[in-house]
Amino acid sequence: METAVRADKRSTRDRNATMKIIDDNRDYLGTQIADIIEADPSVTVKNIRITSDLDISYETPVHDLRFEGVQFLGRVNIGGEKGDLSFCDVTFEKDVDLYLSRPGELDFSTCEFKSTANFHSIETTSFSLNKSRFRDHCVFVNMKVKELLNLADTVFEKSVDFSGAQIGEMNVTRLRSSDPIQIRWSQFGCAWISEFYSWALAPDGAERVSRLRQLESALEFWKRNFATLGQRRDELEANYEVMRLRRNYLTRKYGPRWWASILLEIPSRYGTRPFRPIMLGVFMIFLFGFVYWFADPFQAVRSDALAKKPLFLFSLLYSLDSFVPVVNVAGVKDWGWVVANEYRWLVLIERVLGLTTSVLAAYSISQTFSISEE
Repeated sequence: METAVRADKRSTRDRNATMKIIDDNRDYLGTQIADIIEADPSVTVKNIRITSDLDISYETPVHDLRFEGVQFLGRVNIGGEKGDLSFCDVTFEKDVDLYLSRPGELDFSTCEFKSTANFHSIETTSFSLNKSRFRDHCVFVNMKVKELLNLADTVFEKSVDFSGAQIGEMNVTRLRSSDPIQIRWSQFGCAWISEFYSWALAPDGAERVSRLRQLESALEFWKRNFATLGQRRDELEANYEVMRLRRNYLTRKYGPRWWASILLEIPSRYGTRPFRPIMLGVFMIFLFGFVYWFADPFQAVRSDALAKKPLFLFSLLYSLDSFVPVVNVAGVKDWGWVVANEYRWLVLIERVLGLTTSVLAAYSISQTFSISEE
């Protein structure tokens, strides 16, 4: 392990030793910088101003390109397959466009984007926007990040769109946005919350509670974000995670609120599984129908009772009429048959279960249209 670390450090020193460095506090044209990059694919550019558009074409090879403390007065356009691209403490006065670019790793840490930023359809291993600020619209549509998308302390002042983006993991600690962020829970939610829990539960005591409260705030942020966008299913998923977090870690176990949370989750998982009561009801109708068919507890109470054949279908319809409250769906109970006295408890149990399931189904539907507030 130590040998590998020493080898990696030597590799880094060797790469830095061979990398061309520009650091002279001068003004450069974008074409001058492009020519330098074309002549030497590993370049570090520091503490200069680039006064015109910088265009790094699809064909230009780039192994390792770094900008530190640079001010871009013109547009920046980078396309095609590239090596690692790093921008640190950089200000972009005009548009930034990396459409269809494929860098190895992409880093825009502590940058300021004063105009639009286009990262549409980029493909990269990791992408960091840590502590960067976007003052205009930005697009991440169809982006593919294999590993980590780091949005910690990132600020979006206008619209931002992640539609169709494929993200391995995402860090959104202290992410802020003036407009709602266009994204779906399915694009990041499961992996993000799993990583957040791993970090939050690592310490004990007050520090753990503090981290869990941070997770709660982040989930509330996404809940409001999805609500503003009208993405009801995603809003319900975020709400469920809020309720689960509070029950498991922020509520006294076995207390009234803990039990209330358990019971309210059963019907539909707080609206995220709206058809659960219906499927449960269908299962119970078939279950009781099978019991009626197997036991055949029916007795005729009229001489003109209709035939209960085939028995399994009759038993299933009798179960349906017993299960559904108030409404007589199939009407088989009017055929002149009743259940023998020793089986009356079976009908009673099914009625109670049917009424309970109907109430749960109504609650489930209401959850789909109205999130419960604590």
